[in-house]
Amino acid sequence: INKNGGTSMIRMLQDRCEGQYTSERWGIGHHHRTFHATAQSLIDHYGREAWDDSYSFALVRHPLARQVSNFFYLVDKCSRDYSECEGRMFPKGPLRTDEDKIEAFHEHTWKLYNAYPPGSEKSYLFGGWGHGNEEFKTMNATQTSWMVDEHGKRVVKNVFKLENLSRDMNELSEALPCLKHATADQASGRELKMTEDFGDEDDGGVGHLEMVHANASPKYPDYRLFGKNKRTNRIMKEVYYVDYINFGYEFEP
Repeated sequence: INKNGGTSMIRMLQDRCEGQYTSERWGIGHHHRTFHATAQSLIDHYGREAWDDSYSFALVRHPLARQVSNFFYLVDKCSRDYSECEGRMFPKGPLRTDEDKIEAFHEHTWKLYNAYPPGSEKSYLFGGWGHGNEEFKTMNATQTSWMVDEHGKRVVKNVFKLENLSRDMNELSEALPCLKHATADQASGRELKMTEDFGDEDDGGVGHLEMVHANASPKYPDYRLFGKNKRTNRIMKEVYYVDYINFGYEFEP
């Protein structure tokens, strides 16, 4: 799921599960790829039997934290090549202060909601690019939509909260034992720890696996500071209601 630590997790799989991680593209123009593919896309490509026989898991995060992180990641990306961002209404000027960043986020949220409200054909754009998954009717802005099959049933076996992943890595490694394999950098203590954008900053590091920090968004204020606007909060609750409920997040950050 975009902006939920996928790049970091894949890097761990590549480093620790050597030869076991497969990256593939498919479909017209190779628009689909294993990275950023929904459960339905993977089922459609590999078959339901292969999916059911496999271990599946997903990383989720607080909806507002994900929305804020994605906004600043794309603002930075679009500032370098705005042609990729037509129709997404990102600000073109520099955002110098925290106040500028918070105001820009709210304005963008309102514009995006008006352009791509829930139920509209391109509602997925409120949560990010479709990455080819928009071909399926189940795809929308929610994290939940990444985990369902063609009938809308959630088919991912385990869900881990990004905020707790440093703590839960041992549980994940029981299902994927190769994650216990340390690289030379990990064994010597040079592996990067998670930062606040990906979870707990430091859990002591004793007897715990930790996820490498990668593909971070540019610096921005704590996401909870973006939760003080009533209009934005109303939109977030409407668009991501199922995520708040399904994953046990509080509506007020």
